[in-house]
Amino acid sequence: MEKNAAWKFIFVPVIFIFFAYSMAWWVWQKPEYLTTAKAQDADLRMDPHRYSRESGWRIASLTDLYAASGNEAYLQQAVSAARWVESNRGFESGAGGGFRHDEKDRSGPYLGDTLSMARAFLALYGVTGDRSWLRKSEAAAKFIKAHFEDTKSAGFVTAPVPESAVGALQKPVKKFDENVTSARFMNFLFHYTGNAEYKKSAESALRYLASPVMINSRQSLTGIEAAAHELANEPPHFTVVGPKKNLKSKELFLAAIQYPVFYKRVEWWDKKEGPMPNPDVRYPELQKPAAFACAFGRCSLPVFDPAQLPEALKKLKTGNQNMKIKIWNAAANKIEEVEPVIKTEAEWKKALTPEQYDVMRRKGTEKPFSRQCPIPPSKEGLYQCAGCGTALFAYGKKFESGTGWPSFGDPISPLNVKIKEDNSYGMRRDEVLCARCGAHLGHVFDDGPPPTGKRYCINAAALKLDH
Repeated sequence: MEKNAAWKFIFVPVIFIFFAYSMAWWVWQKPEYLTTAKAQDADLRMDPHRYSRESGWRIASLTDLYAASGNEAYLQQAVSAARWVESNRGFESGAGGGFRHDEKDRSGPYLGDTLSMARAFLALYGVTGDRSWLRKSEAAAKFIKAHFEDTKSAGFVTAPVPESAVGALQKPVKKFDENVTSARFMNFLFHYTGNAEYKKSAESALRYLASPVMINSRQSLTGIEAAAHELANEPPHFTVVGPKKNLKSKELFLAAIQYPVFYKRVEWWDKKEGPMPNPDVRYPELQKPAAFACAFGRCSLPVFDPAQLPEALKKLKTGNQNMKIKIWNAAANKIEEVEPVIKTEAEWKKALTPEQYDVMRRKGTEKPFSRQCPIPPSKEGLYQCAGCGTALFAYGKKFESGTGWPSFGDPISPLNVKIKEDNSYGMRRDEVLCARCGAHLGHVFDDGPPPTGKRYCINAAALKLDH
């Protein structure tokens, strides 16, 4: 008993170390990260119980390691582990899609087990293009919706409440990390399938995470912000069009899965298999295998060289760089045409502080009352975008709202900001963006003082003072 408990205590940190070093090797390609990931994987294979939840974590990490290295051995380990869990931990007799924690569940089922395997199946689909894994992921998602989704309120419960429960045991338990994972998984599955029911489930989890109980708890906001960011943005989408037995098709697919971004959608369309699971983009049928990159509402021309696939995505991002936009130049007191400021994520990380990057590029929110905007000595001055220097708000339009964030009645010009509908966290809000670099600044509300009646609620980290 003590030995098993001790093993579980050790196993959970090991799986996260394995995942972290697998991702680090993927992004930075440093040999020492791969060596450490291999060492952790050797420890993981010692697990005497092979719990569904922990096995799912390991399978997903192995797919990341395969995507980063191209080593087929990692993929085969992931597939073998998935097959074993299917055969030895899956529910029988009409409960298809769900998984037990161990050989026997005394009081399950538990959300964590099926959720982990659902993510693992989707990860396998993402690195193989094998639709059978997508079907298994959907079956697990349907089991989750049927047994764990709180349709009366919001979010997902850790385990169904048994009919025999009395007193405090009748109250369902919801866990922060499981709802973060549920939101991200259901959203990802929505993009792969086009089934809006999964998007609704993702939004339900996010509503729970955005509830006052959770916001006021001591849980980290990082997971919530990651989920909200993903729900608000479509992932970069790579699609290989060509026969799966064709060597060039496989080379293109490997190039797509090796693109070092976690939040991406990768698919392989062999027309012999019928239409795409989510046919949201129509691809031409060419004489030879090709890959397409889609992002920012546009798709690239066909790419035939695997080495050019990252460049194709970059061109989509910088495609509007030569276009001019109109900005109000407060110093010159006139409207000017300027080029948008477009940088790669690596360039933004270098240009901004970690807090600024989290707020401005990942749409994070600083804690209320945590920062103050600098006050100009003369009581006059303009607050600029901390990312590109565009003038945004005048000190004279700043007022005390009591919310803990800087508040303004209006911007110096409607040309200098963009307003975008924001449905993240299960709420309808108006997001405020810098018109020149697209940085997230905050939100605008209709509860401000006269004469505008507006309250531009802005993160101090996104502003700098121009005296």
